[in-house]
Amino acid sequence: MVKLFILLLLISFPFGQLTRLPFNRGEWNFYFHDLVIITLLLYWLGKKFLQKEKFYWPSLTQAILGFIISAGFSLLLAFPYFKTSELLVASLYLFRWVAYSGIYFVLFDAIKHKALVIPSLAKAKPGAGNYQPLIIAGVLVAFFGLLQYIFMPDLRPLAKFDWDPHYYRVVGTFLDPGFTGLIYVLTLILIITPLFQLGLTKNWISRNLSTGRGLRILAGVMVYLALALTYSRSAYLAYLVAMALIAWYKKSVKFFLAVLGVGIITVLLLPRPGGEGVRLERKSTIRARIDNWQQSLVIGFKKPLFGWGFNTYRYVQKNLGLLDEENWQKSHAAAGADSSLLFVWATTGLIGLISFLCLGIKIFKQNRSSIVAVSSLAAVLIHSFFNNSLFYAWVMIWMWILLAIGSKSQITNHKSQT
Repeated sequence: MVKLFILLLLISFPFGQLTRLPFNRGEWNFYFHDLVIITLLLYWLGKKFLQKEKFYWPSLTQAILGFIISAGFSLLLAFPYFKTSELLVASLYLFRWVAYSGIYFVLFDAIKHKALVIPSLAKAKPGAGNYQPLIIAGVLVAFFGLLQYIFMPDLRPLAKFDWDPHYYRVVGTFLDPGFTGLIYVLTLILIITPLFQLGLTKNWISRNLSTGRGLRILAGVMVYLALALTYSRSAYLAYLVAMALIAWYKKSVKFFLAVLGVGIITVLLLPRPGGEGVRLERKSTIRARIDNWQQSLVIGFKKPLFGWGFNTYRYVQKNLGLLDEENWQKSHAAAGADSSLLFVWATTGLIGLISFLCLGIKIFKQNRSSIVAVSSLAAVLIHSFFNNSLFYAWVMIWMWILLAIGSKSQITNHKSQT
């Protein structure tokens, strides 16, 4: 059954915002994958209790609980400042974060008990690149993105639904080029890493093709094209950082120079059909982000120790008069800051930020031998300086699955010690 739930989760993944059900005029949203994850957790917990199976806790358990407690405590302290209905909505997002982290626990448990969730997931070793289910999901996201670019390049009519009016940019089913671009970066990491197994030589392409990896290379080209057409500078930067880390791990300067060279050529050849979004030298978004960071800092300094309450950011802005009175509920950008760490600090304070950073540091230390994990984590972290990527639903799903795959080395070590 766990295998079926994970399969449903990965099938729903590429459909992005298309499965979104808004509630309370858009203050909170429910997705099909939310239903899948909640049902998976209830099934897993029910099975554990009914069959009286022993719980095995992965090494990240304490760090995860530390952030959950600090975030929950910040919400308790927020009661005097917000309506009960507002705090209820905010607590739903904490519940979502808890549920998403539950994916990590379920997969860790399934792999430990040799319940093959999905064969390629259970067999994968850290850094081995055997992540076919995630790759397929990411390639489908790219496929849908290119279809959107070809058949629906003008998304300006969606502005009346409070989505950004993108024009001739790949936004895909997530309706956002920045987040869509990050999913492409994470997919490319999984595609590119195992191709290094044959070494970067003059006949590298022919050797990979001769070993049956032609489909993987073609998929990589398609995902790269989709990434280029997002015109997302934060995604480009995340991609360069990830490729630099892969080159460093493999001690291959040639690889990074090749990536850089192809990137420069790509930028020069990108079509410029018109509109602000396709101008990589645009300054309007830079100014907007700087204003957003400054606003987040002002909000954070008003309650620096415990914050305003996890995910109360929309209501803080409304109460401080920083949002349009007519659209404050529906605005997709109002719920989070343009920096994940600033968002954590403003809503959970210094205590929450420290606990969140401790979780991040432990994740990096635990996975430092994995090229895939470290490059993916670095890409998400860099991207999160410009977008609230660390709390984006599909990024969280992707990363918890990825971390569960990497946990197999912990399981092996645990068994050898018992």
